Amino acid sequence: MKTIQNIKTKKLICCSVLAILLALTVSTVSAQPVHNLDTGEDFATIQAAIGANNTTTGHTISCDDQIYNESLLVYKELTIQSANNTPKDCAIRSATNTTYAIYIMVNNINVQGFSIENGTQGIRNICRSNVTVVICIFQNNTQYSYIASSSPYLEVTNCVFNDTEVIDQLQGQRCSYVYIANNTFNTPSGVDGIDFTSPRHSIFENNTFNGGS
Repeated sequence: MKTIQNIKTKKLICCSVLAILLALTVSTVSAQPVHNLDTGEDFATIQAAIGANNTTTGHTISCDDQIYNESLLVYKELTIQSANNTPKDCAIRSATNTTYAIYIMVNNINVQGFSIENGTQGIRNICRSNVTVVICIFQNNTQYSYIASSSPYLEVTNCVFNDTEVIDQLQGQRCSYVYIANNTFNTPSGVDGIDFTSPRHSIFENNTFNGGS
């Protein structure tokens, strides 16, 4: 009798262990680091989240802390943010080092909480309005950290610019209603932290320059 009971107990334990292992396996397989907070969908990459059929204007894409080796084409009006707002732990790193890390292709974009790295241009924003970049770190980009042209209502706040091999860290051409504030520009000799050509109706305040201008 005891033997039969022992066998039943062992079978029950084995089944329980297998069920736990299966649950852990399913959880591991399904866990993906990029989340659309509006649809509840999860994705392996940021670009996949942007391109998803259910991702539409006004949605928020949240990214878990890790390195994303992607060159993003942002062609929907979105907020793209790191989940924990910690740019040192969450990087968008240009996949090729010969192009942008983030290419802004539409208006009304918010980017928050990333380290933006390894692009010829960290962020490229041409003729797009209402683009906000906040709490980001720019490093290891080779031409411009952020270049904007004919881009009204541009906002860059609370960012750190560490690029040393660029022409300018933050360059703007023919931009108006610009707000650049509370940023830190760590620039070597010969590199401009901010280089804006005739910005109209714009505010530059509380920025810190270490080295350049």
